[in-house]
Amino acid sequence: MSTQRRMGWGSVTAEVVPSGTALMVGLGGRLGVLCVGTILDLGLRGAAVASVDAAIARIRASPPSMVIVPGTLVPDERRAIADAAADAGAELVELPPIVDQPTIAHAVAHALAKSARRSHVADCERGDSSG
Repeated sequence: MSTQRRMGWGSVTAEVVPSGTALMVGLGGRLGVLCVGTILDLGLRGAAVASVDAAIARIRASPPSMVIVPGTLVPDERRAIADAAADAGAELVELPPIVDQPTIAHAVAHALAKSARRSHVADCERGDSSG
């Protein structure tokens, strides 16, 4: 599935092809269901784990493109998962305690755009004009 998104590089519109995996951490109940639906609607694969420790192990073993966490994590857990995500090059999406599907879709789309921009900049720095 391919979509056009304005990426913020002047008048350039980049072709964004969602790919990769979104790792959902500790998202149960309605929030988990909304996230899974949003991830699938955007053409991403999703995986879920219940705890921060399991998430960190999963991030290190098979780095996702983004990590989605609830905003209710304690500071030490948030810092640990943010560090693991950053080390793996994954975007961290932190959701507020009360959200709806459009809020989740916006947060995930924003993370995809950020990842695409970072990839584009890295390609430019390497001199790869095809990316």
